[in-house]
Amino acid sequence: MAAPTANPLPRAQRAVQCAAAYDIRHAALSAAADLPAIPQSGVYTLVKVISAALNPADYKLLHVPWPIPRLLMGPLPVTPGADFVGRVWLTTHPDLQPGDLVWGKLRMPTKYGTCAEFTLHTGEQGIAKLAGVGIAGLTALHALKKADLPYKNSKNNNSSSRSESSGGKVFINGASGGVGTFAVQMAKAIGCETVVASCSAANADLVRSLGADEVIDYRSQDVVEALRAWSKKGGQGGQKFDAIIDNIGSNLDIYWNSEDYLKADGGAYIAVSVDLRWASLAEVAKILLWPSWLGGGKRPFHVFMLLGTQKEDWDLIGKWLVAGKVRTVIEDENRFALSEIQSALQKLQTGRTRGKIIVTVAGDGQ
Repeated sequence: MAAPTANPLPRAQRAVQCAAAYDIRHAALSAAADLPAIPQSGVYTLVKVISAALNPADYKLLHVPWPIPRLLMGPLPVTPGADFVGRVWLTTHPDLQPGDLVWGKLRMPTKYGTCAEFTLHTGEQGIAKLAGVGIAGLTALHALKKADLPYKNSKNNNSSSRSESSGGKVFINGASGGVGTFAVQMAKAIGCETVVASCSAANADLVRSLGADEVIDYRSQDVVEALRAWSKKGGQGGQKFDAIIDNIGSNLDIYWNSEDYLKADGGAYIAVSVDLRWASLAEVAKILLWPSWLGGGKRPFHVFMLLGTQKEDWDLIGKWLVAGKVRTVIEDENRFALSEIQSALQKLQTGRTRGKIIVTVAGDGQ
């Protein structure tokens, strides 16, 4: 392996550090935080971060009492963030050199996140020369792939016979957040005929502009009844979805009644977000473990986790970005300085964010 190409390695950095569990009020900016240890071998890239994007996992992991995530992150303090845009500072990556503008995501959970001056990415996958979308975009893409929806723009330019005949119909619950805004656009980019989405009335125009054919206002409408009404529009026998992608996870009535609007043959319910309270987890366990004749689920139910990525995923998203088929939704009110991390995490925790929350770490070229 070639010797790393590098700039001088700093001794310390500015970074957000969460010094106590269960409370995001303990997140604060440190001017002398440790850098992650540089590996002695293997492929790695130290990136000087320009901006980071927050995801719900950044506050949820701090609240999880289970020992496994905490053991994986290591001892406190921890730094939030997994998505980044920045410039290469030190690398052994065969395709990168110092100064390259890159984007990517870290494996989660991690002790050294991206809300810091420097972040360490290991491996060849998950980093590319393009400013982009990170975990939310990859999650949306993988959820659509998990649902086996039409894939007209994939590498092989193929789609399943079921999807070719139907064109692909998908319901996206929670379409105005980070994953939802990408899921709507990507569903159209891969060739879905019909995208029905839920959001508040205030966000309806945004979601339609991203490609949704129909929008359900979850505040003024009963979502289950609205989906039943949509199904009846298909005439005799009705029309049904090929997939439901649930980015909220708090209303499992949508799943329990899905036999009315989700296909029995090949239909899939993809839970991108799951409520981590015990009552909700017990309900998910009932869906997954009990037979349908004892009250278990009657449609396939998948708890989705983004476990890995492939180069093809990054290439495909990059092509969509360049072609204008997919864009990152970032509003001015969702841009925060590194010193404003508590406000950023508190806004993320409300679950009422349009698009992505961005934390600015440094100006380009700094």
